[in-house]
Amino acid sequence: MYEKLDKINEEILRFEEELKTLHDQTNIFEQQMAEFKQIKFARRDLKLLKNLWDYVNIITSNLDEWKTTFWKKIDVEGMEQECKKFIRELRRKFCIKY
Repeated sequence: MYEKLDKINEEILRFEEELKTLHDQTNIFEQQMAEFKQIKFARRDLKLLKNLWDYVNIITSNLDEWKTTFWKKIDVEGMEQECKKFIRELRRKFCIKY
């Protein structure tokens, strides 16, 4: 998934460079330029997706680690606290208002 995110990032960078070039040209000719909010939204969404996939990997690795724990050594309360911590972090990071 990170490879796809990298490709999208490169594409957004190209759009941002093109936007900067257009902005510079409109300044030369003293023209108004429309705002391209879609590029800003794409950048923001890409950052959110990257963070989300980071969390997916962290949570998956924790679950994989828990799967290898012997039954007698399982710390249910610790696991529950860890899950609650992840939920709080996810809600804090990904509660987006458009």
